[in-house]
Amino acid sequence: ERTLRVVFQKEVPEKELEMEGITKIEKEGNKYILTIAGNEEEVLKKINSYPLFSLNFEEVDLEDIFLRYFKNKEEK
Repeated sequence: ERTLRVVFQKEVPEKELEMEGITKIEKEGNKYILTIAGNEEEVLKKINSYPLFSLNFEEVDLEDIFLRYFKNKEEK
């Protein structure tokens, strides 16, 4: 999973961003925080179909990586 911060030039309806690969959408006006799991290329194509102001992937916290790894290991 990766977190993407997107600011569009104008508000985009949240429903238009719902697609396979986006597992969580947080919205505040024209700003979105998207959690992406899966094909990032398809998600980026969709996002780039709207006029953008900014687009940034958040740095992954090492602690989160370890927590996810061990959680997945325990579930198996």
